[in-house]
Formats: sequence, structure tokens, C-alpha cells
Amino acid sequence: MASSTMFPRPPSKSSEYRAVLTDPWDLKESPLTWFRDGQKNWTTTRGNNGIAQENINNLPTYLNNFRPDSPTQNFSYEYPAGGSPKDYINASITQLFYTANAYHDLLYTLGFNEKAGNFQWNNSGLGGKEKDYVILNAQDGASRNNADFATPPDGSPARMRIMGEGWGDFMATAIRLKPSDTRATDYGMGMWVYNNEKGIRQYLYSTSMETNPLNYTSLNRMWEAHAGGTVWASMLYEVLWNLIDRHGKNDGPRPTFDERGVPKDGKYLAMKIVIDAMAL
Repeated sequence: MASSTMFPRPPSKSSEYRAVLTDPWDLKESPLTWFRDGQKNWTTTRGNNGIAQENINNLPTYLNNFRPDSPTQNFSYEYPAGGSPKDYINASITQLFYTANAYHDLLYTLGFNEKAGNFQWNNSGLGGKEKDYVILNAQDGASRNNADFATPPDGSPARMRIMGEGWGDFMATAIRLKPSDTRATDYGMGMWVYNNEKGIRQYLYSTSMETNPLNYTSLNRMWEAHAGGTVWASMLYEVLWNLIDRHGKNDGPRPTFDERGVPKDGKYLAMKIVIDAMAL
């Protein structure tokens, strides 16, 4: 039994989403749990789907980097009110490990499984190539307030150095929708980093052309990766709400599928379309 103190949803200005979760994995998508890989039951933030550690000094290695270790798999850590990021490195690594594993399970449900080339150390004979969990670097020293995700071919470990961009913005925003949200709700990205509501992108994600005027022709001048990704995510945000208006919104943690394997609601349908498009 494992327990962790973390933010199951992105934190607001208060700690209303902070919770202690016990055995948060879904055995349909992670039958080995998040701490086993078919050979060993780890007591650190390591398992079949990912291995999380600090990389403050931007080292090319990761196996011997520091990660929390709990023989009882109790990864409950506080975020101190002051001090430096190093003071809450245990909490940072735990949060990263949780978020990546929860995302693995959700994407698995939406079709990113072993045959599709997902990231797992042990595929349990279900197809695809193995030994390619995600290397999860918390507080990575490569740059400040940045992120990247290196994805080599199936069978080689991926590397995630944490924030995000482009379609990642869309998936993060779709996941953090609240029950009370409507198509008039706007979302920023990385507001905490900049300490303002606008966040790190040029515009808020919004269905209002006054708030966010980006459209397909904006790509003629916004060719840089982050800027171009903002355009795509802006369009997908509008697609999301068009589908929600048509099919409703499921606020649960997992989609409900019809007999064809299609999500019944607009939110998860939009996410499923994005995952299927990535496979193409």
C-alpha cells in the first residue's frame, strides 16, 4: 500500500486540491502498480511507467540521482512556505511521479498502450518494445522555468525535463477543467511561474476571439515552437468546447465509452481524437 501527499488536480491559489492518496493507480492500465516492474517492487519513486529523481545539476545520468525512498511507500511531504526549491525536492519529485503515472493511466485508457508504443519498462507480452519507461527529472538544471520531452523510438527510454507546450497545453487544460467551467472560461498556462493570470503564453486559452485572436493564418508569422504550439492548442480548446456543447462533459477521472469504444462525452472525445491523431 502506497500513500502520497500531492495535488491530484492543478493547485489554485489555495490548497483546496491537496490530498493524501492511497494506491492511486488504475490496475487496468498499470497492473504492476506504479512501483513494480515485474522484477522488483521499488520503495523509491520508480516503477514500470517512470523513474523520477532530481537533476538540479543538469547531469546526463539519472539512475544514481537522488529520489525519495520509503520502505513503507509513504511519500507524504510538505511544501514549506519559504526557502529554496531544494527544500521541497522530495515533494517535487513525488508530485512529478504521481502526475506522470496518472497521465500514463489516462492515456492508456484513450488508446496509448503497448501496441501503440507507450512508455513502459515491462509490457507483459502485450506488444510493443520494452525497457522504455520515462526518465522524469524534477527541478532540472538545464534551464529555468522550461521543459522538454525527448521521445526516441519505441524501446528506448524517454526523458522528461519538466513545464510543456503546444498540444501538451491542450491536454493539461482539458484535464484540469472544473465542473463549473463553461465555454466562457479562460485558462492560462504556467500562471504560477509568472505570478499572474496571463501565464507564459501570448494569450489565454479562450473561445473568445477578443481574448485570443489566434487562428490558422497566425501560423504564417508564429513559426517558433512555443508560439506555434499556442496556436494549435488555441484551436483545440475551441474544438473541445464545441464537442462539449454537443455531447456534454464528463467530470469524472475516466471516460465512459460506447459500444464502439468512443467516449460518450465531449471532453474525453476531444482528448481521444488528439491521441488518435498523434498515432497518425
